[in-house]
Amino acid sequence: MKPPSIEHIDFLRSAVVDTYTHELVGNALLVGKRLDGRTSIQPRKIHVEQLANPGNVIVSLGDTIVFVAVSSEIVPPNVEHPTEGIVTFSVELSPMCSLNYEPGKASDVEQEISYAIEKIYKDSGIIDVESLCIVSRKHVWCLRVNIHILQNDGNLLDATNIAVFKALMSYRKPDTQLNGDGMRLDLDANYSSTLK
Repeated sequence: MKPPSIEHIDFLRSAVVDTYTHELVGNALLVGKRLDGRTSIQPRKIHVEQLANPGNVIVSLGDTIVFVAVSSEIVPPNVEHPTEGIVTFSVELSPMCSLNYEPGKASDVEQEISYAIEKIYKDSGIIDVESLCIVSRKHVWCLRVNIHILQNDGNLLDATNIAVFKALMSYRKPDTQLNGDGMRLDLDANYSSTLK
């Protein structure tokens, strides 16, 4: 039997990985066990914690932990899309997650996660951005999805995707309506609606 390849395992390609780690991973693959004791087909445990504020979620996938907070504000629309709201994603990797962390500079991991999440949620049309329009050409909702990676122990994109989805599903935005003269927006803070 040909031993399984370990070339695709990211941390093994790092310059700081020692021979013992290579042997440990190789032996674990040969016996069909992962380093955390799971079998090769056993999934990681998922835990989703909905926090008090709607749109705030912590997801644990194994030992990977991601916190997502969705917030919003009313802004003028993009002139090229006057009837569409705006959705932005930002990813922040905790300094404890990576040896390559540099303050103020987006890491490759942050950029890859951000790109993938934008593809999933913006480019696919999952979020109905037209439902975020309040008054065409004047007022739209801008959703900010802030992703904080607190701990990275693998399956980072999966954990992030679950956290973003759960945060967007639980988020509530205030209902808005124009007052009688049509010049001012009134927010109803007691009643809020879900995203479409």
